[in-house]
Amino acid sequence: MKKRAGKMISLSLAVALAMTAAPVTVMADENVTASIQTADTENNQDEKTNSENTAENKENSDLENDKAAESEKMEEMVSSSNALAAVTVDESEKTGEENVVEVDGTAYTSLQEAIQNISDGATVKLLEDIALDPPESGKDELNPLMTIDKDITLDLNGKTISWNEEKHNNQFTCTPMFFAIDNAEVTIINDGMIDTDLGTNNSFGINIIHDGTLVIEGGTFTGSTTAVQVQTGTLKIYGGTFKQGKTIEEQAPQFSKYVVNCVDSGWKDGTAKLEIYGGTFCYDFSNNPEGTDTSYVAEGYESVENGDGTYTVQEIVVEVDTFDELQEAVSNPQYRGGRIIITQDIPMEDKLVVDNNVTLEGSSDVTLTGAIELRNGSLKNLTLTNAPGNAILTIGSKDENTIKMDGVTVKYPVTGTSAGTVSVLGGNNADITITDCTFMNEANNDVTEKAPEWSYGLYMNEQGTGSFTFTKSRFDGAFRTMLANINGTVSITDNEFVNSIFSNNSGSTSGSGEEATCITTAKTDVNDFTITGNTFDNAGAFYFQRTAGATVTGNTFKSDKFEHYVQVSGGAANPLDLTENTFEMGDNDLVIIDVTAAPVKLPVGQKAVNYWAWADTDASVRPEDYSSYVYAYNEDGSVTFYPGTQAAMDAFLNPASGNIGMTKDDTLYVDGELELKQNFTEGQLVVSGDGKLNVSDGVEIADDALAMEPGAKVTGLKKDISDSIEVPDGYKLVVTKDENGEYTYTLQKKSSGGSHRYDGYITIINPKNGSVSVSDDWADEDQKITLTITPDKGYVVDKIEIVDAEGDKIDAKKVEDEDNEYTFRMANCDVTVTVTFKEEGKTTTEDKEETEETDKTEETTTPETITFSDVKESDWFYKGVSYVVENGMMNGVGDNQFAPNAPLTREMLAVVLYNMEKQPESTGVNPFADVKADMWYTDAIVWANANGIVAGYDDSTFGLGDSITREQLAAILYRYAQLKGYDVTEKADLTGYTDSASISSYAVEAMQWANANGIVNGMTETTLAPQGTATRAQVATMLMNFCENVVTEAE
Repeated sequence: MKKRAGKMISLSLAVALAMTAAPVTVMADENVTASIQTADTENNQDEKTNSENTAENKENSDLENDKAAESEKMEEMVSSSNALAAVTVDESEKTGEENVVEVDGTAYTSLQEAIQNISDGATVKLLEDIALDPPESGKDELNPLMTIDKDITLDLNGKTISWNEEKHNNQFTCTPMFFAIDNAEVTIINDGMIDTDLGTNNSFGINIIHDGTLVIEGGTFTGSTTAVQVQTGTLKIYGGTFKQGKTIEEQAPQFSKYVVNCVDSGWKDGTAKLEIYGGTFCYDFSNNPEGTDTSYVAEGYESVENGDGTYTVQEIVVEVDTFDELQEAVSNPQYRGGRIIITQDIPMEDKLVVDNNVTLEGSSDVTLTGAIELRNGSLKNLTLTNAPGNAILTIGSKDENTIKMDGVTVKYPVTGTSAGTVSVLGGNNADITITDCTFMNEANNDVTEKAPEWSYGLYMNEQGTGSFTFTKSRFDGAFRTMLANINGTVSITDNEFVNSIFSNNSGSTSGSGEEATCITTAKTDVNDFTITGNTFDNAGAFYFQRTAGATVTGNTFKSDKFEHYVQVSGGAANPLDLTENTFEMGDNDLVIIDVTAAPVKLPVGQKAVNYWAWADTDASVRPEDYSSYVYAYNEDGSVTFYPGTQAAMDAFLNPASGNIGMTKDDTLYVDGELELKQNFTEGQLVVSGDGKLNVSDGVEIADDALAMEPGAKVTGLKKDISDSIEVPDGYKLVVTKDENGEYTYTLQKKSSGGSHRYDGYITIINPKNGSVSVSDDWADEDQKITLTITPDKGYVVDKIEIVDAEGDKIDAKKVEDEDNEYTFRMANCDVTVTVTFKEEGKTTTEDKEETEETDKTEETTTPETITFSDVKESDWFYKGVSYVVENGMMNGVGDNQFAPNAPLTREMLAVVLYNMEKQPESTGVNPFADVKADMWYTDAIVWANANGIVAGYDDSTFGLGDSITREQLAAILYRYAQLKGYDVTEKADLTGYTDSASISSYAVEAMQWANANGIVNGMTETTLAPQGTATRAQVATMLMNFCENVVTEAE
């Protein structure tokens, strides 16, 4: 073991020296009336007799008795500091008007003027040597020429401040002084001098009062006898030279101990502080400057004699390269506060206890292998490790110490598992700061889930009064928990946390199972957590058992690899505010586990899934995962819920006790096909453009509660609330009412401006051999509508039928000079336009059939005429209804009605096809949970499923009661045609329809086939409406087209 300086110097404090009287008129330490010359005569001797020593000791004793009186005088001087600041004296800094000082670019011809004009933060830079005239008399004995009461930097710039030499031998009735630093922070930098030599007169350089602070980094300071004094405040010296002035040095060298000084009373009560970290001095200030066992030299530093009567203060530095040397150095009181440099790797034979406020520092890449207890002191630039299963580091103390780690790497064992290897002592009262450190576990895992190798990071036992600061550091590797059980006063800032595993194979802890966690908190009630500026890179879950006092802001949470959660225990009792953080989730969900008593508040618009809402859903309807239980916070603090399944919607509308759910301030957003099963009386209900909301029988929605986005559809309402629905510009709300008294709302784009409801919608039944377009899809009553009818080549218009929803016919008029245009006046309800074409010069199909009818033999019967009260011969669907009824495919619904506008259900279509097949015996097995045995539809559904014609939903249900959509009808007929062996090769190009992209993937080929064969035509010239509900009239027409265009051709 050796000192870095290359020689051993004892740090033991010497026995206290006898106090020597200083020859100053005003000092709080002493009051001496003897002149400098007298002091020189009495004390400047090589040896003293016992009687001389006795006399000197008596004199010192007398001087001590005068301290109280002198302190009182000093306090009077301080109380009048404002008056001192205003003292005006003649100055002779420079002859003429040359600039002698500069303050932030502004030059002054006098130092006093510059000081009077300074402001906080200024730098006062000397440009020339300055000689000042001292005040020769004054109200107080200690008389400052200038008072500095602003926080400034004084740059000596190689120049000197001194007293005018012509005044040195004048007789003064006060003690002149250059500066008083009054409740300000002043820093003196660079070479230069403040020289207080005033001949045979006492003189001070600087006095610190009213809790001022002076930091000296360089320069030369002479005393006559005191260069710098601390009355109340702090003096910190990091460099410079301190010596007595020429006269004192020659005539009274024994007063060198007062070149820097603290007022006795202030030193004793702690209001005057002097700390030396560097510099050269004319006295050994580690040698009892304020009495026995006192030192101005800071802990960790030493005063080294230079051999010329001066002393240099330097840092204590010791080098070690063995465990024995290391153990001795950390326990040696002489090295307290110093640095112990470790020059090579050391395997430690025993636990190393650091309790002496020393700094253990690696000289380069140095590793300590073994256990360390860091109770008081620092670790710097070291790598720490130990064998698997053994403790590496315990940090903390029952005492109020300061503990630091800087640039330390902790390497955890890389085989198996480890817990408790790094921890903070329970009941810790020390302040712990960890900066720029790395906690690394390079585990050898082939998997990220149920990883076999992992470590706990840093576990914090319950704290005492101490604090824990973790900053600019990094966790990296396979960790079960990184910062575990944090409690007390904790600051975690500007760190990076990276985990290589999602879960471990064992080691379950409360709240998180085997999933990796990043930060967990203890159950302690009094905490002060600051977690800011960190990056959590797939680091693990967060589990807060207590959130009071937690500030979590400015962090980035990345979960693009692992889907980790944030959990707040129900007992936390306070929200966890994460609104000022960033979440980068990739394709993963942000999983939140919280309760209403302690919610996790997220950034506005940040979507998350709620675990408890999913977990508390009845198992019989609960989805396999929680991804459909989505919600997000709004700017006003309310919540928008985005249920992706019926179970999620029900859970948000009827939350289990303690779970998050709809309130009067929240919004429910429907973006799929869902059913509202309860009255919606509070909050906002929004149906998206892709949403379809079916309202259960008897359920009501309050006025102003329902909002719809373009394309949205709402069905099943018994009460018309359309007047309360806001319609955006450019759109119209279509309201229809079926025979059951149920309203259907659809929000669709209109062709012209305005936001009012139109009287009706115009449906074009697209014909073969030509096309039809309409000037407006929606129109008001009596509005003029233009039809553009374009026959294919070789065809002409045969018939135009315009019928309103009440069955009344509307005449179309040919537009003069326009071959293809016709007009009509809109009814006050929906209208259907049917156009047929015929070949030029040929009779129509209807005429031909009538001719053939007269030629039939007597055994051919005339088709029965249908007599439904809601089906008229003029209706566009009349032929289709007649066809399916006459061929036994469909029947009426009772009361002599066919219900053409009612939807056809899935089971009804299965029965239609079953009837077409003459009701064959079914040997299949019923796979559907919602299809009961021996019902009127059971055999038909079982037969259709067994033959691949119909399939159920993913939840093993058939979908009883669901209305058949146009694309579902096409798909079922397509499969039926395949079963029958009909030609299904002809396909149409559907890209001309603007909504063709919305056809479900399973139905694309079927829709192409159905359109090519005239089974499913467009609702308009440019739309197919694949998800639109197929009415009984539309189904009848499609079945007729199927039989005539597909079945007949096959036969």
